[in-house]
This record gives sequence, C-alpha cells and structure tokens, in this order.
Amino acid sequence: MVKVVDLKNRAIERLEAYRDNPRALPSLTYARYLPKASLPRHKQKRQLFAVRKHKQHQMHAQHRINCVQVLQWLIKRLDVRTRQCVFVNPARNIRRTIYIPEIARHIGIDERSVTRAMDSLTRSRYVLRTVVGKSNQRYHYYLTELLFRDIQLDISLRIITGKLKGLDKKAQREEAGNTKPAPAPAPAAAKAPKPHIPEPPPRVPEPDPPPEPPPQRSQSARDKAMKEMPFRLRNR
Repeated sequence: MVKVVDLKNRAIERLEAYRDNPRALPSLTYARYLPKASLPRHKQKRQLFAVRKHKQHQMHAQHRINCVQVLQWLIKRLDVRTRQCVFVNPARNIRRTIYIPEIARHIGIDERSVTRAMDSLTRSRYVLRTVVGKSNQRYHYYLTELLFRDIQLDISLRIITGKLKGLDKKAQREEAGNTKPAPAPAPAAAKAPKPHIPEPPPRVPEPDPPPEPPPQRSQSARDKAMKEMPFRLRNR
C-alpha cells in the first residue's frame, strides 16, 4: 500500500526533472501564452506577454526553478482528501489556508516571483485558485489531478484518496454504533373506556299538599245543651 508520505516524496522527486527538461510538465511549457484563469469578483487583466505569431518561447530557467519550488512546497501542505493546500497545526487545532508571503518566506524568494509562479501554475491548470470572502478576500489553492497525471502518479492518488474516504466512513459508522440512541418513550397505556351510566330522568317537583281545614270546635257540649233546652227556646 502506498502511503501518503511516499506519494508526496515521489511527487517532489519527479518535479526535479522539470528544472532541466521543460517538457517534463507539458502543460507548463508554454504556460505564459495561455489565457489567465478568471476568478469570481475579479476583473480580467490584459495578457502580460504578446502572443507570438511564430514559434513560442519556452519558460526560462529561473522561472522554471521558481515554479518547481512553489509546487514542491504546495505538495508538502497538500490534504489528500480534499486536495487543498492548507496549514495545519494539530497541537493548537489550527487549519487555515496558505498565503503568498508565507510561501515566499519558506522558499526563500521574493513575493513577486511567487506570484508569477502561481499565475503560471494557474494558467497551466495545475493549481486551482478560488476566492473566498467579500470584504476580506482570501485565496484557496487546490492541486488538480492533471499535475499528478503528468508526473504519472494519478493512479496512486486515486487509490489513497479512496482508502482515506473509506476509513472516514468506517469511523463514522463506528461512532454511530457506539453512541446508542436514547430509548424511545414507552407508549402510554390505552385507558379503558368508562362505562356508560345513563343520566337520571329530570326530577318532577311534587305538588303541594292541600291546606288542612280549620279545626272544628267540638259540638258535643253544644248538642248536649240543645237537647236539654226546651223546644220552644231552641229557635231563638
């Protein structure tokens, strides 16, 4: 199995052939005459070099050396999964894009030479440059598959990329398996329906009892006295 470190070392070694042989990287041989790749929110600048009507000149030696140094440094900072050139510091959890002054400081050449080399690499489609941000714009740099195809390492790159993606998916599955999902709440027991109790009929008010007759005076004593009274005195 080809390791990531071995892939980067092989790419750096094979780029050394371009110092003496301009045709080692065919897309970069006449990159100065290729149209410049336009970027979003950037105005297209005029061509720096006049297009020759006869045989075109190859890239001069000093510019080739600068391009090789820039490419070698970009390969060291390459993230094989995304093919983006980034600065990574695991100790402080830093992952950011790279800058032109940073490249010039590490390589040991001036920023103008690095800028011209990046323009040539962008024209040759070896480096893909994107713009991020509106007010504070910054570039993201990606190495394309065309570069690895010209140095005959495209197959190794695909194999390593596929294996890295497979490891990422495996780690995600293991992480999903370790984290047990929270138990679902038990469904509420179905309540038994209440028995239907018929409502009592409406209560009819009872009628009032009839008034009691006034108590009658006892007639026994009067009757007795009337019987004892003579008949002639009863009607008075």
